[in-house]
Amino acid sequence: MCVALPGRVVAIAEADGVPMATVVMAGNEREINCVFLPDAAVGEYLLTHSGFAVRRIAAGEAMESARLLDEGSVLG
Repeated sequence: MCVALPGRVVAIAEADGVPMATVVMAGNEREINCVFLPDAAVGEYLLTHSGFAVRRIAAGEAMESARLLDEGSVLG
């Protein structure tokens, strides 16, 4: 099973021509490749999978996804 994780973009940069975002997920910062969402912006919420941003999501959807993951409801 694959699970995409929600996170909030706190910084945008470029590494070797690849758009990258620093994303906070569950209190941890991760560097995420934004090649599929090159216009991602600080403050947006993204779903991430395997180090890639795969979709923009609303803040409410991000909070609900995080809550369900914390509870383990998604897996049970």
